[in-house]
Amino acid sequence: MATESDSSLDTEEFRTAVLDVYNAGGLLAWLRDQGYTRANKQFDQLLQTLADLHNSQALNILQPIFAGELECLTGRDFFLIQDVYCHLIPNLKADADELMDAVQKLVYAGGQDLAANDPNSAFRDWLGNHPDQTNQLLERAEAGTNSDFPLLTFVLEAGARFSFERYHSAALRLLSSTRLEFRLAAVIALSRIPTLPDMSKHQETVGALAKQVLATEDNNERTSSVASLLHVHAQDVANETELVIEAIKFAISQPTDGLHFILAQRLAQHYKVLSLEVQQLIIDALGHSNPAMKGVVDQLDFAFSQCITDDNRQNIADCVRQLLNHPEHAVDIGELESFCHRLSAEKPQLLAWLVICWLRFGDHRSREALPVLFRRYHETGLTLDWPLREFALSDEELVFVCKKAIGYFLIDARSAASVLIACIDAAQTDETAQSIASLLFDPLMLNYSGQAREYIEPESKKKRPRQKFLKSAVKQHDDYLADLRSVGKIPELWPSAAERQIQGERQRALFSQSFAEAHSESSLLNFVSRQTLLNGEGSVSYYRDYGGNHHRSETMLSSHGTSMEVPRYEAVDPLYFQYLIFLLRNETFPE
Repeated sequence: MATESDSSLDTEEFRTAVLDVYNAGGLLAWLRDQGYTRANKQFDQLLQTLADLHNSQALNILQPIFAGELECLTGRDFFLIQDVYCHLIPNLKADADELMDAVQKLVYAGGQDLAANDPNSAFRDWLGNHPDQTNQLLERAEAGTNSDFPLLTFVLEAGARFSFERYHSAALRLLSSTRLEFRLAAVIALSRIPTLPDMSKHQETVGALAKQVLATEDNNERTSSVASLLHVHAQDVANETELVIEAIKFAISQPTDGLHFILAQRLAQHYKVLSLEVQQLIIDALGHSNPAMKGVVDQLDFAFSQCITDDNRQNIADCVRQLLNHPEHAVDIGELESFCHRLSAEKPQLLAWLVICWLRFGDHRSREALPVLFRRYHETGLTLDWPLREFALSDEELVFVCKKAIGYFLIDARSAASVLIACIDAAQTDETAQSIASLLFDPLMLNYSGQAREYIEPESKKKRPRQKFLKSAVKQHDDYLADLRSVGKIPELWPSAAERQIQGERQRALFSQSFAEAHSESSLLNFVSRQTLLNGEGSVSYYRDYGGNHHRSETMLSSHGTSMEVPRYEAVDPLYFQYLIFLLRNETFPE
């Protein structure tokens, strides 16, 4: 491989070597092997020499593409050579059709990688550098020839940079073309041709795209038109028209997986500027999406994590509930990772609202998802402030919410207790407060004397209007424990399963301590060095990019662990407790 140096490139030697390899075949592999890519310090000189050779017709730099030389390049090697072409293409003297064919082959060979489309941008730059040929391509498209025209979008986009009026008008006219590919090209181009600050042109574009949504019968064309409409409309939402709303409603009435993907994508991109009406239309439509399409779910997850506010929270709650209850491909709440994280880490008040909303108005699937939402929130050590006043719940509804909280927060007694205490404070009558307080004792503290009692007891010592009901529940639990201890030790039940477990943990701790002491007193370990694995909050590594620049990459780490308190089976009837949970979960509110 050629070595890099700070000296300038020997142009003549490089020209001779390139021509020899070009004539023999295998130019692209040779460029890769010799390191003649962007990381080379003489990259600009290399590009200029290759462009000069092509433009002087000493060689055709596009010929290796048609000769199949791309097939021997895979992975990173392919994209290194593709990058060389992306830098070369704007400065080449080439036939437009030949260049379009070469660009298509470069894009196709890149597969599904996002970088695969970079040659399209290079071709757009080439069009901008060759306005005469760009004009000829437009004239050919407007003439309605039957020849293929795969990159018309870039012709319209590039032409608008040097002749806005002509190419913008041409794009609008092509919307009525009889050829589907021409209409699609025009739709996409209109989303990329900047019209502001010319408000008349902007509104003309928005109106044309809205009419295209209403007029087309092709699903793909309608989806592309909606994508372009929302993108252009978001640039100036102050002049939102009924035509825009009508077009969005019409598209939503004929849903496809592609449309749902675009709606979620545009919501994530433009939620800060889209009107509440448009946001609600999109969110409601996403409730009917197909959860089997994971790309749609991922986009929806990201969109909801970004856009949820007090204004659209009800729409998002209803949408997520629909997805959780999909008859064939029900979503698991864990799949909405970004949404759950955003609620638990950054928007606790919205999380608290969602919990109360689903406890009162939700269904089995949505309530079953609630404990997952608390998974990360509890790691912060914070406490939720339940917004019960926003719902204006009656006493009967408060009792209903409490029963659902107990039924679904089965292994999270602390959260259930916090809901019950908030409902006691919000109750209108002492009778309701007393009935809820009785639930604090049985089944909460009766079955979870650890986490439930640890939360309820400190709360009972705080001054509040209904403090006496919390104290009464704690006293009931104290009396219950005193009655248990009054029996004395029953040989058949002593030591208990919990005590046996504690003894086992103690023995393991002693063995671990003994092992550590033996290490510290070992003569052998005093002569040899020991390696220590550092435990921290993240890892740091460094790498160099193609330009040789040094970058720092940091990855945050976190510990993984879990703890769970289970019901006290040795003293409580597990079958009754299971039956009680079943009753609480299945109870319905009389409307």
